[in-house]
Amino acid sequence: MCIRDRYQRRVHGVYFKKENQEKKKQQQKMNQADQQELGTQKLASNLISILTTSGIRYEGTLFKINPNDQSIALQSVKSFGTEGRREGNEIPPSPVVHDIIVFKGTDIKDLCVISENSNAE
Repeated sequence: MCIRDRYQRRVHGVYFKKENQEKKKQQQKMNQADQQELGTQKLASNLISILTTSGIRYEGTLFKINPNDQSIALQSVKSFGTEGRREGNEIPPSPVVHDIIVFKGTDIKDLCVISENSNAE
């Protein structure tokens, strides 16, 4: 075997090793995204209650969890106002049912699952 062949094997071996490592990282990222999506699917249709940092309580059906934006989206959302949590500046309940509301994670003080979907495993 000549020096040139050894060099090509070494260079190509390093190249393929790096390429395989990059493929493994991409697969791991895809697996994590799939697991997060699967978790969201299992939780979807659960009735959720969210208390915001401003003291307003909302109830709605879980629509989507976005880990990248750190947000949660609820659909068919009702606002129950502050329910006595703020003195002097009460916000009354709203009769309006909102199609979808997206809550930032930083705006959520408390989150409760009120009723679980019967399809959740």
